[in-house]
Amino acid sequence: MYSSDGEGHWQRCEWSPQCPEKVFLADQCQGVEGHQDVHWCFGPSGKFIWQDNENDPRHQMAAGSTPPGHKNYRTPEEMQQHYYLCHHVLTQVADPAVILMLEADETPEKDASINRPVKGCWRCNNTGRISEEDDPFDAGLPAGDGLLICPECHGKCFGQ
Repeated sequence: MYSSDGEGHWQRCEWSPQCPEKVFLADQCQGVEGHQDVHWCFGPSGKFIWQDNENDPRHQMAAGSTPPGHKNYRTPEEMQQHYYLCHHVLTQVADPAVILMLEADETPEKDASINRPVKGCWRCNNTGRISEEDDPFDAGLPAGDGLLICPECHGKCFGQ
């Protein structure tokens, strides 16, 4: 993923791949590919679901789940250091050719994404008005054209 500050400075963020193993009767392991220790994830109820890892010398062909409050429960805070999205490398993009590509919404890699800062109003998309369906809290004021003045920017991004 490439990110810009909107002023010509770019960073590239590359995450470590997620472990491809499926955890016993649950979801995909949340660790980094090639990790030691058990394959793991957290269930909807917060329980820690685990399965032995064949790459770990302590492998015993076991699996299970541990509910919150149990003495062997592993908390999300404890597991965060092993979570694959916490393992990434940030680099500054310095190559002028790559910066030109990024400014033109093209990336050097096939599946890379581009993040830019939001400019203007996120709610009305710089129109100054929203429909009643887009205003669930009735915060907008009638604009006189069947629409409402955006309660986020108060119509300023449209020139009101």
